Amino acid sequence: MTQMKRILFILFIIPLIGFGQQTYVPDDNFEQELINLGYDNILDDYVLTSNIDNVISLNLQGKNISYLTGIEDFADLEEINCNGNQLASIDLSNNTDIRIIKCKNNPPLFTIDLRVPNYTTITTFIFTLNPSLSCIAVNNVSWFVSNFGNSNLFATSCAPISGCTDPNASNYDPLANSDDGSCTYDIYGCTNANASNYNSLATIDDGSCMY
Repeated sequence: MTQMKRILFILFIIPLIGFGQQTYVPDDNFEQELINLGYDNILDDYVLTSNIDNVISLNLQGKNISYLTGIEDFADLEEINCNGNQLASIDLSNNTDIRIIKCKNNPPLFTIDLRVPNYTTITTFIFTLNPSLSCIAVNNVSWFVSNFGNSNLFATSCAPISGCTDPNASNYDPLANSDDGSCTYDIYGCTNANASNYNSLATIDDGSCMY
């Protein structure tokens, strides 16, 4: 292949690669709301990144969402309302333009990560009615205390919580932020040792046993 053909090939393929980039959104309730808002069209755990990376405001209030995996690709996000869900953790550290955060009334909420470089542009941060909340990671503790109340929850980092961080695993731990390699996955098959097609690896019987 000549040098010119190589250049033309690269120029042709790069836009195709960028166009097909997808964001993993494993929480069905989160993805369904993205479908309702017109950012997606099929419930399959994936959303085209190009459909969400320029979204400025996102209202997810009361949608029974358990985890916000995928929020990191909302590159232009400035405002999020996730009040009244079932979130165990919220990580907005990659949402560098964030200014308004409303995340009250999430009973399982344990940690929030707000370590963004432009933290001084945050004007609203509502995190009340979260009885399980134990730590909010921020860049500048004194600035957050001064602007959002004298809370002992603010810290420069939160202690790692070990566990299974894969939402597809049967023992997924929504509180974990450090994977410990303990993830296990359901395997369907015949679980009866007396059957001719017994599967010793199966964890869930699928009714396929033969005798």
